[in-house]
Amino acid sequence: MAMYLKSRCPHWGKKITLLALLLILSWQTNVWASEIKEPETFKRHEIKLDVAYLLYGGAKVEYEFLLTPWSSIGAVGLIDLNSGYRYYKTQALGLYRLYFGKKPNTGLFIEGNIGVTTGSYDDYYWAWDRKENYTAFSVGIALGWKFYIPHPQSSVVLDIFVGAGRLFPEDYYKIYPRVGICIGMRF
Repeated sequence: MAMYLKSRCPHWGKKITLLALLLILSWQTNVWASEIKEPETFKRHEIKLDVAYLLYGGAKVEYEFLLTPWSSIGAVGLIDLNSGYRYYKTQALGLYRLYFGKKPNTGLFIEGNIGVTTGSYDDYYWAWDRKENYTAFSVGIALGWKFYIPHPQSSVVLDIFVGAGRLFPEDYYKIYPRVGICIGMRF
């Protein structure tokens, strides 16, 4: 039978192979499309409070807007309420996160952030010790994990992340930590 088809229509083998490849590709594309389709009730807003920093004596609030199921942008506001020897008093950051989880905006993420940091440092160039205030531009990265517990009205999210950033100009401090355990809600 194969010899008969080959003698009558020499291009049938190529046509059948091409048709089979197109069928497999269309089926696989349909599978991929069903996996990446956004849910109809895709909640896009998250507001979180950093529990670890709250216990440390400060207040850090984060807002995140989910752009796609794999990326988001956000803002972070931090105020140090303790008058201890920490090197920053306030921090305002903008962030971008890229997620690698199987579900929308969950699992492993990498974050890039940019912002402004203010604080004070000890000036030892003089005979007496004095505090110098500073304002610095900051750029940093972080790596973390997001847990998501869905609920019809408002869902619970938990972020755990660790990272660092660099301050410019670096006359005062060169790096800042970007660490947190944030809990909040997605609505």
